[in-house]
Amino acid sequence: MIDANIPVIGEVYDHLLKYIKEQSKSDVSQEINQQEVTSFKKSLRRYFSIPKRSLKEFFNGRGEMSNYSKLEKIRLLHFGFNVPYNIYEADIKEEHIFTKYSPKLSSLKEFVPLNYAGKTKRDEQEFIKRYIGGVEKYIKSATLNLTIYEYLGKGRMFGVGSALTYYEEVHKEVFRQIEKQLTDNPKMEYTRFLALPFSATVLKEATANKEKYTIDAFQACSIEVFKHICRSYKLDNQNRVNFYIVWRPTRLYHYGIIDDTYIVSEYYRYRRRGDFVPDLLFVQDVSNEEYNPLGDLWRTYKDEIDNKLAKDNDERSFKLSIDDFHNAVNKAENRTNNTLKELEKELETAKLEKDGVEKAEKECGIWRAKKKMMKAKIKTYEQIFSPLT
Repeated sequence: MIDANIPVIGEVYDHLLKYIKEQSKSDVSQEINQQEVTSFKKSLRRYFSIPKRSLKEFFNGRGEMSNYSKLEKIRLLHFGFNVPYNIYEADIKEEHIFTKYSPKLSSLKEFVPLNYAGKTKRDEQEFIKRYIGGVEKYIKSATLNLTIYEYLGKGRMFGVGSALTYYEEVHKEVFRQIEKQLTDNPKMEYTRFLALPFSATVLKEATANKEKYTIDAFQACSIEVFKHICRSYKLDNQNRVNFYIVWRPTRLYHYGIIDDTYIVSEYYRYRRRGDFVPDLLFVQDVSNEEYNPLGDLWRTYKDEIDNKLAKDNDERSFKLSIDDFHNAVNKAENRTNNTLKELEKELETAKLEKDGVEKAEKECGIWRAKKKMMKAKIKTYEQIFSPLT
């Protein structure tokens, strides 16, 4: 329930359409891309389930739609599509979007929009600084335990030469800080769940193929994640570090629990092209037992970790032993190369039959990038686990 005084809100759709057109403009020509505008409108229809009514009618309403109803739609546009809430020429304030009952004004410690849209190196550095500033001090506070669930489906964001290198740079710093905490706090325990990309095929399988899924995880993760796994295993000699492969993912986003005090949540936003990018980061304090509006969320995560993910019963996840880790790394490059060879054969067949060429070329392109990344990962592995290091 929104308890702040509701501002007078005029035509929501007119301002929304203007914003959509501005977002679609080419950086060079500044011309409106009508195809992107149409695609955005289709996404709005799917999101709000309005196949028959016009968008204008839905957002502006028939007759006099209440300001409350308009504000609810503006909130959903903000959280679902990252549409700023200050584009409507209405006196909409932060407290109208984040109410006193929401985390923003109660338990929220940090809120970092991750919708990076900079064009210069300076913009990139500012983003990195803002992101690291949002999580670093909380990771530094970890002395007892750090548990992280990471959805590897976001690996689709990273390719060789990816435009999202700034995001990798941020994670490089975060991983280094985690490793430092492990070094500085000899009793600290660290658990990371690596959740494979969602797949309907996997859901039908009865038991885990550990070797296959471990290699799948190595292929799906970014280079920085793989480096972090290697370094963490290298520095741990007291079984304080545990990695799990979650072959049936429970969530399609990223969360962490720090000393049962803070919850860190990182969400991704699906774009019109079907890919997805970093979107929102929250850090929330769940330490106050008397007044903890996120207590249920904390208990949900803890129950999920203790009773579903960390049981190591193969029904959803399994613990990655150091021996299994080494074994999978040794086989990962060969399997990646063999998969690419099979796909290249399929591409040649498609070209001869003049059928499915575009799809086959796309698959080959993806696996060529995976091959290049896997080669870099193997090189890292060999450097870290060399007898001389």
